[in-house]
Amino acid sequence: MSKWTEQAALKIHYDPNLDPKGNGSYYVWEGGTGFGMRLYRSGRRTWVCATTITNPETGKHTSRFFTLGKIPDTSLKTARVEASGKLGPMRSGKDPRQGEIEAAEVEQKALAVEILAGTTLEQAIDFYVENRNCAPISKQDLKSTLRANVPDWMKKPLFDIDPVLLLQRYRKVMDRVKAEGARIDARNAALPPEKRLLKSKPGYFNGIKAALDTVKGVGRVYRYWVKKHAHKLYQAGIRAPECPTIALMDDIEPEVQRVKSIPMFDLYRLVTSYETYPNNPMHPLLARLLQATGRRVGCLMSIRKEYILPDRIEIPGNAARAKVRWSKRHLSHMTQVIPRTPEIDAILEALNRVGPDYGDASVWLFPSEIAESGHMEEERAVALALRKHSGVRFTCHQLRHNVATAAEELGYSKSEIQELLGQGEKTVTDRYIDERVKRQRRQLIEIQEKLAEMMAEAAAKHQARICARELPSTGPNMRSDIALTERTST
Repeated sequence: MSKWTEQAALKIHYDPNLDPKGNGSYYVWEGGTGFGMRLYRSGRRTWVCATTITNPETGKHTSRFFTLGKIPDTSLKTARVEASGKLGPMRSGKDPRQGEIEAAEVEQKALAVEILAGTTLEQAIDFYVENRNCAPISKQDLKSTLRANVPDWMKKPLFDIDPVLLLQRYRKVMDRVKAEGARIDARNAALPPEKRLLKSKPGYFNGIKAALDTVKGVGRVYRYWVKKHAHKLYQAGIRAPECPTIALMDDIEPEVQRVKSIPMFDLYRLVTSYETYPNNPMHPLLARLLQATGRRVGCLMSIRKEYILPDRIEIPGNAARAKVRWSKRHLSHMTQVIPRTPEIDAILEALNRVGPDYGDASVWLFPSEIAESGHMEEERAVALALRKHSGVRFTCHQLRHNVATAAEELGYSKSEIQELLGQGEKTVTDRYIDERVKRQRRQLIEIQEKLAEMMAEAAAKHQARICARELPSTGPNMRSDIALTERTST
């Protein structure tokens, strides 16, 4: 149709016949210009324009639609001028919204930079706790450690934590815990021997572990957050600094091994005290099962009766406190298998006899009426009660070290001990083998004896060669004379 006039445009109104689908509105276009109006059933009318632009590089078509104003608030002349200002550039391949899009992208990028670069340590910790696929208790331990040792850093941007600050806090935490440990040692020193036995050993709280856990916790949170936001950081043009814990490797004090085997005579005193133990009879049975299997105390306390089979005990990877890597707990081959031995059978029989007095023995091997879980959880209380009765300072976990040490002295390989204890890495097994002196002394003696034997054999061969060179002879032509004599006689 020809171009509208102001009077002709004002006479155009909504016609139901032109809206057969009943959409409530339709468009009327001015012939070939991309300019028109939208008519509504309610009587409202608006000026509109639309066209299509083609990307010269990709050939992709993009439609653009603009609303120019209401009728009659905006005149035809004003709407047509505004439409030409938008349609003109588009016909030449320019998108009038490109400027708006670029401005929006710049604003969005600036906002992303502000949000990402301004992420605080507290926000990163919350992100770690909510999203990290690992054991819940390990996440809560990490969170409580950081809140206790770096509470003033919670509102600090994550990228502002540099190695210098972290090293200062590492030393501060160590000094604080060491000072607190000295006060505890002084307080325990005034106690009588039987009460001092129930307290920590002197020098136990040296601060090294607390300081190291703080550094490790910051590093775990930092690396996980940066890894999960790597793409967003790249899009925002942010180059994340290197993890601050890497620069501290040369400044970290090595953690002293705090758990070792129980000395043999102390272990003898402990074992012989089981028969006269006056408290819960499941306590010495737990200690006996630890010594008979070499497994973790938490894993043994949470054994269900369904895990006990005629010839073995099978503890699935997703069992409580099974200590299987969280991402592999669903795999069937991660099941821990404990073969039943005569000692284990005797312990199981005793537990079946005394268990019903303390809880639901039909479900749990070590039942409890006190614990919410239904099974025993008081491993520390067990150790303290047995300490007090036997007079031997020990922890339940030390019995696992004794099993590993005895297996090493019997000549089992490190991989066999690792499998026996249900450990994931040989480097962990190394920490459980405490006494290697006897076997290594025997090895050194045998090696020295072998070296002496090899040296004596070499000396004898050397002497034999010398003797062969010094044999007496009748002259330089002795061999030829002998040969000539032999031929003549023949």
